[in-house]
Amino acid sequence: MRNLRSSRSMLAASHHCSLVALCYVGLMSHCALAVGLIQIGLVGLGLGGISSYASEMAANPPVALVTNVVAQRIVHDVIQTLLAVTPAGSPAGLGAQTVSLASIQSNAPQSNAVWTSAVAQARAAGVTLVTNTFAGFVPGSLAGAIWAGFHTNDRCTNMWEYAHLPPDWPTNPPVLRWNTSSLLWGRKGMTGISQVCEGMGAFGQGTPTALTRRHAYVRGHGMGPSGLDPTRVGRRVWFCTRNNQLVVRKIKLLLIHAPEKGSPGDYSIILFDADLPPTIEPMRVVDQTKVQRKYLRYPYGDPSHKPLFMALQGGFVSAGVPGWIVQIRGGDSGNPIMLPLPDELVFYGGVTTSTPSPAMQADMDMLSRKAGLDPSKYQMQWVNLDAYPDISSQP
Repeated sequence: MRNLRSSRSMLAASHHCSLVALCYVGLMSHCALAVGLIQIGLVGLGLGGISSYASEMAANPPVALVTNVVAQRIVHDVIQTLLAVTPAGSPAGLGAQTVSLASIQSNAPQSNAVWTSAVAQARAAGVTLVTNTFAGFVPGSLAGAIWAGFHTNDRCTNMWEYAHLPPDWPTNPPVLRWNTSSLLWGRKGMTGISQVCEGMGAFGQGTPTALTRRHAYVRGHGMGPSGLDPTRVGRRVWFCTRNNQLVVRKIKLLLIHAPEKGSPGDYSIILFDADLPPTIEPMRVVDQTKVQRKYLRYPYGDPSHKPLFMALQGGFVSAGVPGWIVQIRGGDSGNPIMLPLPDELVFYGGVTTSTPSPAMQADMDMLSRKAGLDPSKYQMQWVNLDAYPDISSQP
């Protein structure tokens, strides 16, 4: 160690001061790296260099830049804005081209023409332009209504604050408590989601969704052959009210539709042994073709800003948009996909399984009659989306 110190001292005495600084950096620990680099910079610049650099900065301060909206347009159902970047205090030069939102809604071709004109003027004047490809959805659109009601502050993807199956379950019931910070908390239809039923795999796998006071939806594939299934009669299904009280119902009848030739779809319908109480809210349903036309419509529109909720195994809810996605896994089939209307969850279909249909209602009616019930009292409630415009296929 003594020889090592002596060698370092000789090196420091015989080299230029900049090399001393470099040696100092090499000997210091990682946490002192910034200090060493500053010393190197001082040696390299010298006091005169620092003074000159400071004078230059004072004489040429950074230019403050501002952005001004100079045009707007509608692309399918998304509002885009064109912004000019100019020095503060300088005229934008393109401000006269700004078009009101009301104008572009009533005359989309005009908005495109103004946009094109603004781009041409900017290029001629050397003005920098920035495009905001998502400035919101068109007011009055289905996407606009859903996006406005998609609140994420202090929210999470955990449906349950506490969910426990006792060792002797199903002899003893589960213990469930809703998470009031969940994305779906408080929405109408939330209590129509069941995540516990006899015969399920993992927690939340293959569980029913209530669509009427007597009927629930589950997947068709993996359930057995199509037709009435007597083997699952008597199995229990648990729902949870908003105040965390359990409601249990038994399967009285189960009709399976496996995905095969001649089948109306991939789904099964349960008839319970008694009506669900008012504290459990069956989900209303929606026409898949209308949701496609007015909301999803691939490849048009902007799916990255269009939530579509899914209740998944393990007690999770996915919103389907960046930052709020829970990956689908094997066993999630048939779990509900929900359109998150403001304050309400609407049943859109099952994960990898069928969407609501008249054939599904006919199955419910048949099961009701078979149980001696009046089918007219157990109809799915369809949400009317006709007031929302279709997404344009033209940019």
